[in-house]
Amino acid sequence: MALLLDKSQIKTAKTIISVNPATLESLGEVDVFDKVQVEEVVAKARRSFNLWSQTTLEERLTVISKAKDYLIENSQVFAEYITKENGKPLVEAISADILPVIDLMDHYIKNPQEVPSKENISLGKWAFLNKSSSIEYVPLGVIAIISPWNFPFSIPMGQIVTAIITGNTVVLKPSEHTPLIALKMAEIFKNADLPDGVFNIVTGFGETGANLVSAKINKIIFTGSVATGKRIMAAAAENLTPVVLELGGKDPMIVLKDAPLSYTTSGAVWGAFTNSGQVCASVERVYVHEDIADEFIYEVVRKTRTLKQGFGLDKDIEIGPMISLDQMNIVKDHVEEAKSRGAKILTGGERLADL
Repeated sequence: MALLLDKSQIKTAKTIISVNPATLESLGEVDVFDKVQVEEVVAKARRSFNLWSQTTLEERLTVISKAKDYLIENSQVFAEYITKENGKPLVEAISADILPVIDLMDHYIKNPQEVPSKENISLGKWAFLNKSSSIEYVPLGVIAIISPWNFPFSIPMGQIVTAIITGNTVVLKPSEHTPLIALKMAEIFKNADLPDGVFNIVTGFGETGANLVSAKINKIIFTGSVATGKRIMAAAAENLTPVVLELGGKDPMIVLKDAPLSYTTSGAVWGAFTNSGQVCASVERVYVHEDIADEFIYEVVRKTRTLKQGFGLDKDIEIGPMISLDQMNIVKDHVEEAKSRGAKILTGGERLADL
């Protein structure tokens, strides 16, 4: 396949071609699901729910245990896949995407009592004499998960694992920038003997996600932008579908006078540039006590200039590329706006020639 200029240019009538954002190498393609296809997948998940919801917690955790073992055995392969499609350095793919999922799986395998089941409720001694009350937790149904590209493995996998453990079935709509990673998730559960139809994937652009939101589902979990989150909440309100939204942030760092500068400046650089700054909790601005401001700025600039950006599988690379030309242009616009308001560029401020 021919190389593409940008992921925003890969929309066709029926397929999405995914590319490595560092090399622009074509990695593969997936189908774009239309409304009818989305509804068919949701119906399949509904049929599977009728059986999966009747399984015991022990049976579900057996599947998760097998999934964990498979992920551990193939962690390097999965991490490299994340780096190729998302762009983040390999060390970040392992530490921020792979390990948190293994840790979550291991936690519930070792602590099954933390999975909600039944909770007795006190009614008082006299008003309800010889009466009892309890809350019983039961599987909800088909859970729609719409996941982002910045943590394309850890965010959806954490939600998928907990949904499956609690007896629900899942339909995942991954970001159009990282659809192939989602297909690798399916590989994990297939090798863990998860019954067909419990975990499902629909790939596509925003329209596919909108079709999933309007389908007959029982809960929506969305991670992404505030603007899209508002649209999802409005659409979900039509059917009173419960929604969980994890949206963007505007995150300050506050540095007090007695802060250890070596540690604090390293934290500021890491907080700003990990995952190329494409994190909802990334440091976007820093408020520094005036007595240490000059030294703080000097150290942050010095450490920033030492960072190496490039293909995440290359040796010594600390920052990968941005996910797409669109995202890079957003950052460029932010820089230009800051300059127009009087900001002084101390380092960087321009696109690297080879990225």
